[in-house]
Amino acid sequence: MASLLQHTWSPAFGAAANLRYLATRPGARKMLQTDPSQLPVPRVPLRILLVEDSEMDAELLIEALRRGGYEPVWERVDSAAGLRAALAQPWDIIICDYVLPDFGAPAALELIKARNPDLPVIVISGQVGEEIAVSSMKAGACDYINKNKLARLCPAINRELKDAEGRRARKRAETMARQLAAIVECSDDAIIGGDMGGLITSWNSGARKIYGYSAAEVIGRPLSLLAPPAEQAELGGILARIRGGEHIEHYETLHLRRDGEPVHVSLTISPITDEQDVIVGLSTISRDITEHKRAEERLQHHAARVEEANRLKDLFADIIGHDLLNPVAVINGALELLIERPHDSERDELVLLAQRNAHKLERIIRAASLYSKLEAAGALERQETDLNAVFLAAASDLRPLLTERGQRLDYRAPEPCPAVVNLIIESVFANLISNASKYSPQGGRIEVTLTDAGSHYRLSVKDWGSGIPADDRPKLFTRFQRLDKSGIKGTGLGLAIVKRIIDLHYGRVWVDDNPEGGTVFCVEIPKG
Repeated sequence: MASLLQHTWSPAFGAAANLRYLATRPGARKMLQTDPSQLPVPRVPLRILLVEDSEMDAELLIEALRRGGYEPVWERVDSAAGLRAALAQPWDIIICDYVLPDFGAPAALELIKARNPDLPVIVISGQVGEEIAVSSMKAGACDYINKNKLARLCPAINRELKDAEGRRARKRAETMARQLAAIVECSDDAIIGGDMGGLITSWNSGARKIYGYSAAEVIGRPLSLLAPPAEQAELGGILARIRGGEHIEHYETLHLRRDGEPVHVSLTISPITDEQDVIVGLSTISRDITEHKRAEERLQHHAARVEEANRLKDLFADIIGHDLLNPVAVINGALELLIERPHDSERDELVLLAQRNAHKLERIIRAASLYSKLEAAGALERQETDLNAVFLAAASDLRPLLTERGQRLDYRAPEPCPAVVNLIIESVFANLISNASKYSPQGGRIEVTLTDAGSHYRLSVKDWGSGIPADDRPKLFTRFQRLDKSGIKGTGLGLAIVKRIIDLHYGRVWVDDNPEGGTVFCVEIPKG
């Protein structure tokens, strides 16, 4: 090959010394000079592969790059095998000598372009010829530079690096565009492009599924095609808002399918701008919410039915509390008058039986009415009350029952026991004590304890009855669940009423075993 300069080369001096010597030669000075206005920022890192058989020429090229403001990280190869191995590494650019022994630029270009078509290659040669330059460019070279005119080298590299980055950026943009196009096409939502005149410019498969039109049927037609006549004016207003740069999100409206069927949609509409931020079109994402709307309608219908059911329940509770109790009071009054008149034993038994059942019916009606009102209540009005006074009122009402059964009621509590409660809390004391009395033996004892537990009071009602099996406890606080009905009066609602009242006070109720035999009902009543 032709050398860059004809001179006496001394290996003993080393490459650097010889380059200093070359730099003193007039021809070399001219070749190493470049136009400063065309240079990149000084010391730009550059990964460069040299396909060059001359170490001296390679050193001179690297020196030219350094003088041109680059900081080369480089490798030199001079064979096809070396080039193949070197191409496994990342390079910014390749400089290839046109003529090498048994190897040259045409073969090198073929290898390079097969491995990395976008990698820029500049061919250099000491021989100037239009035919060589043209054949190199056709083979994939980006430029052809004469070794005697290296002033062109750095500007050419700078240009090719920019062009390569531009190609990479375009490829990235094309890849992203393909990915976005695939996402748009696969979306279940309708994604529709339009121009500022309101004409459809793009139509994805989601739009075809929702509206029934193919892209060929709608592109170029107005967006108003999708709106029923009553919504045409609304669409014009939306287009005006988009022209003003407004984004519209989650706008619910009614559109029409190809077959004329209505479809409820939620629209997100955004302006599309060009490089100068001028609005050139609009993007519409349309989501089918027809099923959602139907579900809303079903829910509203169900809510209306529930409201009506609650109204009827309240009406029934009023009927129970008023209309049914009045006849019971009349029956009781008539029975009392019969008892006071002359009588015989058989008539007395029938009257007493009727009276007992009338009293039972009254208790059931009152309990059912109370429970119904408690179930409907969302909250209770409260006031500060001493729970000791609540116990005394409940115990006073139950004294006849306790006296009849010969039972003793013990009570232990601190003085006072203030709590913010609804006065209906008395029903908790009354029901638990009454329950303990009914399930305790004649002449037995019932122990009620109220203790201060910090943020709440703990009420415990202990009896020495037969106890409650563990399997039956989950049913205790359910309506109309009585575990042992033989010979025991009750409505089946007492413990359900207790639980509902305590729930409305944000407390809790549960049952434990009495270690001495029997049962302990426990209640936590918050103080505030």
